Amino acid sequence: MSFGNSWKLWAGVAGLLLGVAPWAAAQQPRTAASTARNRTSLAITLYNSNFALVRETRDVDLPAGTVRLAFQDVPSSIEASTVHIEPEPGLEVLDQSYEYDLLSPDRLLEKYVGKPMTLIFRERVNGTTQDKDVSATLLSTQGPVWKIGDQIVTGIRPDGYRFPELPGGLYSRPTLVWTLRNERPGSRQLSVSYLADQMNWTADYVLNLTREGKRGSLEGWVTLTNSSGANFENAKLLLVAGQVHRATAGPRLYAPMAALARAAGGVTQFAEQPVGEYHLYTLNRRIGLRNHETKQISLLSAASVPVTKAYVFEGNPGMFRMLLPIERPTPQGVQVILSFKNDKASGLGEPLPAGVVRVYQPDAAGNPILLGEDRIAHTPIDETTRLNIGSAFDVVATRKQTDFRLIAQNVYESAFEITLRNHKETPVTVEVREPVNGSWQVLESNFPAKKLNAFTLGFDVPVPAGGEAKLTYRVRVTD
Repeated sequence: MSFGNSWKLWAGVAGLLLGVAPWAAAQQPRTAASTARNRTSLAITLYNSNFALVRETRDVDLPAGTVRLAFQDVPSSIEASTVHIEPEPGLEVLDQSYEYDLLSPDRLLEKYVGKPMTLIFRERVNGTTQDKDVSATLLSTQGPVWKIGDQIVTGIRPDGYRFPELPGGLYSRPTLVWTLRNERPGSRQLSVSYLADQMNWTADYVLNLTREGKRGSLEGWVTLTNSSGANFENAKLLLVAGQVHRATAGPRLYAPMAALARAAGGVTQFAEQPVGEYHLYTLNRRIGLRNHETKQISLLSAASVPVTKAYVFEGNPGMFRMLLPIERPTPQGVQVILSFKNDKASGLGEPLPAGVVRVYQPDAAGNPILLGEDRIAHTPIDETTRLNIGSAFDVVATRKQTDFRLIAQNVYESAFEITLRNHKETPVTVEVREPVNGSWQVLESNFPAKKLNAFTLGFDVPVPAGGEAKLTYRVRVTD
């Protein structure tokens, strides 16, 4: 037998004893790693549904052949099934996995069951603390159970452990791992995209009314939150406004009080464009967004937006089919509704993402007072935004049912008296809205009745300063 054949035989035997055949050992993939420091570009598209699309390109040095690449510094909230590597000539993805078996003392101990390690016991000797090392083999983490020398030992808790090396399969942070087949060695530009949860954006607005309340400055802010488990630096930011439907299914944050004092007419930082059925806002500069960070960016500023105020009294559709208690009138609140139009003439004219609008008005000394807040939906250009900021203090109302009759089966007739009192020094007009289900007809009323829609009856009732007005009407309802 020749020396070469003998070497091959012994190599084969050794490989079998070690549990790895020599031809398999020769095919073991080489390893490579990539961190955030290798990024050459980064773009984050945030959706206001608590997720984001991350696209990044990294410069990675890869050897030729089969390579196992650890792609580190990705979010712990990544949706592994959405990871995609853009095709690169001469580079083939054989498989990919998301490693979330993260390094921790407990996981280290579990990986070292049946393996030798060093136990550290701290002792006080002559007034100083010294470490005493004891070689041991961990037999079980339950207890735990150790083999020290020739003895099996339980019930001891060392002050620390010393491990000879980091076992395979543990990572200090979430990592994507690919097995690649690379035809040429050297630097590669890998472009990767994926979805990650726990990243969100919301819109917050501040409407500062003038003392008279007929105009106001509107400030819009974008609030970004990142709880994904990863840091992002020097990122291009894009925001998508709209309700994105996903096959599988965020925090509301307050705009800073500094927004109250911010001067109107700031520089526009976002470029807006429609994309499909959504609107895309692109920040004109790059930003950093670290894990567990909340950041706010100015979205819009309009100096003098015309604002109208309405007093609205609204009923209940069920009251037309029952006899109500008539011993005393029932008090009801009168809501204050502010409106403004999202058009160029108002200094706006850009799509407004859904969010919360907080309304302030100064007192006689110029101190801003919060009047109320309301949430708006996504508002296209030229649409009117209505804000319910709460109940009026000086405009009050009571309702009394003055008659009720069951005319026939499923035919009802009711009469009501609504008393509106105005304690202000100026007259107001109250919009009365009565929701009515079924077919209905106003038989009589002392103010003109309006059919606002198929299920809403309306009246405009002027109320003098310091006075009151009574609305009376009779309606017949058929189911």
